[in-house]
Amino acid sequence: MKRPFTNRQFAFLSLVAALIVFTVPAPGYAQVPVPAVQESITVSTSSPLTEEILDGSVVTVTLAGRTFEQSIFSIRRAVSVSGIAGVSVGTFGIRRVNDTKVTVELTFNGDIDSDGTLTFTVGAIANYSGEPLVATLPVAAEASGGTNQVPTFSEGASATRSFAENTGAGQNIGNPATASDNDGGTLTYSLEGTDSASFAIVSTSGQLQTGSGVAYDYEVKNRYDVTVRASDGQGGSVTIHVTIDLTDVSEPPVTSAPQLYWNHVNYKIQSANLDGSNVKDVLVTGPSGQSASWGLALDVGNGKLYWTDWGADKIQRANLDGSNVEDLVASGLGRPSGLALDVGNGKMYWMDRETSRIQRADLSGSNVEDLVTSGINEPVALALDVGNGKMYWTDWTADKIQRAGLDGSNVEDLVTSADGLDRPFWLVLAVPATATPPAPQGQKTADFNGDGIVNFADFFDFVDAFGTTDAQYDLDDNGIVNFADFFEFVDAFGTSG
Repeated sequence: MKRPFTNRQFAFLSLVAALIVFTVPAPGYAQVPVPAVQESITVSTSSPLTEEILDGSVVTVTLAGRTFEQSIFSIRRAVSVSGIAGVSVGTFGIRRVNDTKVTVELTFNGDIDSDGTLTFTVGAIANYSGEPLVATLPVAAEASGGTNQVPTFSEGASATRSFAENTGAGQNIGNPATASDNDGGTLTYSLEGTDSASFAIVSTSGQLQTGSGVAYDYEVKNRYDVTVRASDGQGGSVTIHVTIDLTDVSEPPVTSAPQLYWNHVNYKIQSANLDGSNVKDVLVTGPSGQSASWGLALDVGNGKLYWTDWGADKIQRANLDGSNVEDLVASGLGRPSGLALDVGNGKMYWMDRETSRIQRADLSGSNVEDLVTSGINEPVALALDVGNGKMYWTDWTADKIQRAGLDGSNVEDLVTSADGLDRPFWLVLAVPATATPPAPQGQKTADFNGDGIVNFADFFDFVDAFGTTDAQYDLDDNGIVNFADFFEFVDAFGTSG
């Protein structure tokens, strides 16, 4: 008699049957093994790599069989490039595009003499513990064998040169501004910059030269700025800024036939011979309504003409022929009028009808001083008595003639409306010559400033000249200002010289 299956036996038989079903292939089908995928990388660029474009080129790295890690920091640590000196990858030159692609931006600072190969090594692969993956890219060197190097100036970025005023055209100015080229190329020099039109340069040597048709005058302009460029013909160039200083030359006073100068309403300053012949325009001071000269003064010994311009509110000067016009005082003026010179002491004095002031300054326009600022209304004409230390002026609207010390002290009313004065205009003084008489031939004076007495003002001038060869202070004419001259100065102190 057969015994029935127990539950345990039935469950076991069911499991065996299931295993048979799943392990025996169905009729008409065969088992195909699935091969493992080999991990690899490829590298590519949009165009072949050459030395010229290597710096900044972007290389795409593509991964097959795996995926890159998610962390960009891990990728940046595990991707590198080698094979050519000077090629590297910046910290932020690697970017994760997707799971299987990153880009690498190259930097290059070097010189390739022959073709080479870059090797890319990648290790930042997810769930991968094998050896880092490697791929290569060829790089072609420049045909010339290296990157063109720009020229260099031995003097660096800036230099200075100098030459004397009144130098003629085509003269060399100092040493050439010379550059060198490590590639051995031929350099060509050219001029640029603010004052380049005033100079010339020898294109093959960098030698600066004075320009054609240019009048170099220290009193007009004493500093120039140019830029010298050296080019190698291969796209490389370098510049150097050159400051050119003009040196002053002691020039003899202008000598000419005696002249008469005047100004008038047509905005001109004119001159003529003393007999009225040869009338000519010295200066046209400005268009009608814009500029007009008022006060005139001459420094014949130094060849200079001074004037006030009450239209442009300036005090100006020029050479006696009208050339080289200079602005001496160009601010702080209202309607400058009368003008007078104390050449011996290097001062000019003027009046201002609008600001009701009398002022003075050095003949160069520096060190402006207020002398009289009250007690006057509309001063017009001014005259100096330097010998007695006085200045005189007319006041148009106050109906006065007044005077004061040359420093503006002790203002006095001399003639007023009570004396019948009405609208006083010009005035001149009949006083002895104010200049200190020259010393006899061969005799020096210790009164250096010509004020009539040897005092501390002369002493300070002497101290400034000590140790120089200034003939004025070389009292014993031995060629140098020294203690022998000092003892002579001490002997003359307190005298007239």
